[in-house]
Amino acid sequence: MKKSIFTSAAAASLVVAFASSAVMANDELFEQLDVNGDGVITLEEAQAHPDVYDQFDDLDSDGSGELTPEEFEAFEPDEDMF
Repeated sequence: MKKSIFTSAAAASLVVAFASSAVMANDELFEQLDVNGDGVITLEEAQAHPDVYDQFDDLDSDGSGELTPEEFEAFEPDEDMF
């Protein structure tokens, strides 16, 4: 029983750590792509990252032509990259 609880707790910790690192990675990527520092990513800036560029229209939920940090939270890199 103790082993099962430990295994479940360890698995839960890994899920939380992975989710946190994914959010951190997205935050860092957002900052890198926002070349001019205006707080949004334009289609031109997104061209620096193929996955962001490919997903741009889907991520741009309000159709403004710019990705806000909130919109960028939905970005998921191509799993084949890892």
